[in-house]
Amino acid sequence: MEQKLFKYALLSLTLLLAPTITSIAFSASHDSLKKRTADPVTNPATSEINALEAHNTILTTPFDQSVDNALAVLDKHWRVEIIPNVLETIAYTQSSSSQQKVIELLQRKTGQNFGQDMNQWYFWLWNKPEELSDGYAAFKASLYRNIDPKFETYFKNRQDSARIRLDEIR
Repeated sequence: MEQKLFKYALLSLTLLLAPTITSIAFSASHDSLKKRTADPVTNPATSEINALEAHNTILTTPFDQSVDNALAVLDKHWRVEIIPNVLETIAYTQSSSSQQKVIELLQRKTGQNFGQDMNQWYFWLWNKPEELSDGYAAFKASLYRNIDPKFETYFKNRQDSARIRLDEIR
């Protein structure tokens, strides 16, 4: 019961703050993307930075073309280590069409067909050896600070010292 109430409270808070978060994050992400290059696929600085930027773009942009460009970056720089990031991106993406596009990429890259069943995706992931990108804790800190700023402190720089899998916290 307590867990259900927490989920509803978290969802309500997310929905309440979504317009503000989207506006702030989109502005920062879009400015960063424009400064770097018009096409991140043909001019990648590093795959880790581009993947993080792609996740942020998918999470925050209302523009289909920007989402398609971000998905192209993820597709090009795909590594098994970004699966947890991709799952979190799906969970917090506000656009259902963007969610579906990310799910299609995930299904194509993993060979799994769980659709929108996030529990199945996580059960599948947790039954594999833990493989996280180097920036996963920073990504998670950035994502969850929008829900509560304390989460940034909780996740940041915890990747090597965490006693549980960081991808289990959702």
